[in-house]
Amino acid sequence: MRKYFSIHCFLMLCTTTLLGTLCSFAQTSLHFFVRGTNNVSAMGDLRNLQREINDSYAEATGVQTTITDGYPSYYGFRGGFLLSTTESEEDQILYGGFIDYTSTGGRIDYQDYSGMLRVDQIVSAWSFGPTAIYRKSYSELFCINYETSIQLVQSQLHNVFNLRIGSSSKNQIADFHSLSFGIEPSIQPSLKFLGCMAGISLSYLFFLPTSLEYDNYSDAYLVNKNGDRVTIDWGGFKFGLSAEFSF
Repeated sequence: MRKYFSIHCFLMLCTTTLLGTLCSFAQTSLHFFVRGTNNVSAMGDLRNLQREINDSYAEATGVQTTITDGYPSYYGFRGGFLLSTTESEEDQILYGGFIDYTSTGGRIDYQDYSGMLRVDQIVSAWSFGPTAIYRKSYSELFCINYETSIQLVQSQLHNVFNLRIGSSSKNQIADFHSLSFGIEPSIQPSLKFLGCMAGISLSYLFFLPTSLEYDNYSDAYLVNKNGDRVTIDWGGFKFGLSAEFSF
């Protein structure tokens, strides 16, 4: 019940912010933006769990598996809209909303002449929420955006266990999900030309780590060997390129 109440409050906050902007400023300019980023995510618990799984295979079978991917930095994409609330070209305040997607993953692998063992753990997240920008123009061609976004994050963990011995194989799949919040401040130096903008972005996501609940059973959670719940943590730096179009 608490989870759904939090979602409701978050949606009300987004709606109130956007409607307040529309009602308070009769004359606004509309902007659309896209952003591609390379995201460095913490994923501390998932990395520890991956090491536990890798060690357990060695202890149980004597086969030394290898961690070939340990939740590396990976690409993400964001798109959204902004409404300008000031007429000044030097100092602008913009409000809007966005939707964002990112992913990363881990892999444990072993292969020889007799067969193959592989564990893939793929995590992905969709997020959305309100965003606000203070734009300072230093010339007709150059400006810097100081942005803060609040986001509701829906995460998914997809586990695939593959075992092949000779001509026989066995696959198992286990999916988990979580819901959390984040706050992401960013800075974006940009060049302006022909009503458009292009620049680089640097941001940091402050993320609230949350437990991963099993898709097939409610109130069943992913745990480590000590019985503690494993959390997902997208917190970390993001580097990227951004583009904005005004109408």
